[in-house]
Amino acid sequence: MPGVRAVVFENPVAPNADPVRLRAALDEYLGPGAYRIITTTGEDDFPEQVDEALIDAAKEGCDLAIAVGGDGTVALVARSIHRLRGKAGAMVLGMVPCGTANILARELDIPPKIGDAVAVAVTRPRVLPLDGIGIGDRLFLTQVGIGLDAQMIHHTSREAQQRFKRWSYLVTLARRASGHRSQRFRLHVDGKLIRVTAFEVLIANASTLGARPFVWGPDIDPTDGVLDLCIYHVQRGRDVVALAWMMLTGRHAESAHARFLHARNEVRIESQRPLLVQGDGESLGPTPVQLRVIKEAVRVAAPLDRAEAQSSAAVDSKAVAEASDAKVTAVVAAAVAATGGPELVPPVAAARRRWWERARKRIGAADTAGYLAINGLNGGTFVDRGMALSSRLLDWGEFWAIAALLAALSDRHRLGALPLVVLPPLWVAMLTVNFPIKSMFRRKRPFLAHDRARLVGRRPKDTSFPSGHTAAAFIGATLLSAHLPGFAPFLYAYATVVGFSRVYLGMHFPADVVVGSVTGVGLAMLYGWLWTLALESMNALHLWA
Repeated sequence: MPGVRAVVFENPVAPNADPVRLRAALDEYLGPGAYRIITTTGEDDFPEQVDEALIDAAKEGCDLAIAVGGDGTVALVARSIHRLRGKAGAMVLGMVPCGTANILARELDIPPKIGDAVAVAVTRPRVLPLDGIGIGDRLFLTQVGIGLDAQMIHHTSREAQQRFKRWSYLVTLARRASGHRSQRFRLHVDGKLIRVTAFEVLIANASTLGARPFVWGPDIDPTDGVLDLCIYHVQRGRDVVALAWMMLTGRHAESAHARFLHARNEVRIESQRPLLVQGDGESLGPTPVQLRVIKEAVRVAAPLDRAEAQSSAAVDSKAVAEASDAKVTAVVAAAVAATGGPELVPPVAAARRRWWERARKRIGAADTAGYLAINGLNGGTFVDRGMALSSRLLDWGEFWAIAALLAALSDRHRLGALPLVVLPPLWVAMLTVNFPIKSMFRRKRPFLAHDRARLVGRRPKDTSFPSGHTAAAFIGATLLSAHLPGFAPFLYAYATVVGFSRVYLGMHFPADVVVGSVTGVGLAMLYGWLWTLALESMNALHLWA
């Protein structure tokens, strides 16, 4: 029997736990019998059991502890490793993200699949010394929040997390947001008193806000020995939109609704009235709260930093492009000089081109950010199937055909000809989107462009822009609403769900959906008008009655 190479702490109630896959992956990468699994419990003495397991494993020469669960499970194991530094040897923390949010795993780009995460933990391509946030004798690795996020954590039940996963947090957040107001805070940062009025105060050790590329603030690094205080101020509803746009685009420095401070030693936070506090997704009670910076609290196994490799590749490609551009420019400039021609690129045209390039990059960044956020929601099997069905009903416009037929059968005197009036322009408009319009653009599908994309259902082989299903949804809603105005809100609501589902399922970028909806409405109005004229002409000529 081989020696124990890893001690594994498995949370059996984690929303995405899969014991069968976990053991298969452990057997593959460690070998049968080369690991010890300990099931976590909610008992008061369980932290002591974690300490004992780590000490015993270290005595056998084991230097790897794997936390299988969410951020709470990771924090529990990390606390023990930090507390037992002298007794647990050079223990490294590995993570298999099976929780609801998995903030730290997302921060470090730990793969979401169990097998891939186990491979990273065992092979340890990179070992990072992570800082921590200390509150009393407890250690937190991602963030401590005071405000709306703490209410969300406190009021989301374990049953809701099990059933609805990340959607459970969003539902609670929506319920609590309307009643939440800004409060006055006294912040003692490294001995300096700062008074602020804030909607939310967050002490961040990790930057990730739910899903990349949404981040709490600029330049937040869990290995820099500094805690970042993010102070968000909201007075009106539009301020929330401005704050969301800031996080979407990463333009934190330009926002009037956010302020960022740094703490190198300790922070004490007091509020005008007691407010809930959460740390790493765990409710900690009310304010005041005292925090301290713990540098290099625990070593964590992480995948290789792809950003450096991508940056190097980008530099190389840029150099090649610049060299090519320079060669072409030199040739053209020589030709112009030989003929005594004018300046090669007028200054105004160059300025416009630079402005357009910057705008295009910002739009592209926002489009990608929106895609990754919506696609990463992962509402579970039930939601996935519902979203897939809403799209599948429009492969050939079946949903609208059924709706038109039912309407005709329900009122034959007034709506008997509705299928003939609606369906021909519907199908012509769909064909226009899916063939001539799509052939003009060659945008790749997001699951081909981003390796972190989550694809649910069939794998389309055509291009991404614009979204044909979204266009079909808004074409049908527009055509039917003209004859069924009382049902218009429901028809457009369904069309909106279809558009959202295309991003959620991983099929399209948000821009594809927006353009698809606008294109669909425009084509529906155009072809609907042309077909109406054609029917009126045929009626006048007595070709049909």
